[in-house]
Amino acid sequence: MSKNKVLGLLALLVIFVVVAVATSVTLSPQEIAEMKNKARAVANSDDGKDMKGYIADIWSSKLVPEFDAKAIPIQQVIAGLKEDPDGYAQKHGVRNNDFSPMNFIVKGKVKVKEVNTKSKAGKIVLDIKDVSGKKDAVIQIGPVIQKSAIRDSLSFIDFNDFVNQIEFAKVSKEIKNYIRQNVVNNITENNLVGKEIEFEGAFTYDKGGKVLITPIKISVEDK
Repeated sequence: MSKNKVLGLLALLVIFVVVAVATSVTLSPQEIAEMKNKARAVANSDDGKDMKGYIADIWSSKLVPEFDAKAIPIQQVIAGLKEDPDGYAQKHGVRNNDFSPMNFIVKGKVKVKEVNTKSKAGKIVLDIKDVSGKKDAVIQIGPVIQKSAIRDSLSFIDFNDFVNQIEFAKVSKEIKNYIRQNVVNNITENNLVGKEIEFEGAFTYDKGGKVLITPIKISVEDK
């Protein structure tokens, strides 16, 4: 466990002890509530880490190079998961902690069937079936981006390097913000439908067969 995390947990423990002692003496319900709010503030603190700056720093220097090195063609991953889901996941899946499901770092050059930017969970529908063979694979374009596939695919992201679970969650949140602002910000229905796109990204293994890719790169054919 990191030094920062230990200090954060100790501070939280001290506040809870104070609350426990005080509540047995003279504090009013309002005062108790205020002290509990202070405890929550400690739990939610991020130790001053500039998460936006952190993601900006690692994006080009570490995140993209790791994806470039590890990305597997999407068609190959889908075929492997169809043939031997558990075996393929164990061999080619990636995760940076024991609590997250397996993820796959993928790349592809695929024709676009549909683009939906009206829904909060916007998506690019690809002309390739997901693992179930019943639905199309999709790329998430937000603004709502589900799951934490990018964060949980990265070998250099370690839960123990962060103060607490909330700060760890902020890593994924800021990655999604970066993607919205820098990767999918110019996507519209008009400039993609019927064209081929080249992409890199990751998706979380779904036993139902859904392939929901979070992109770190998208480029459109130049025609």
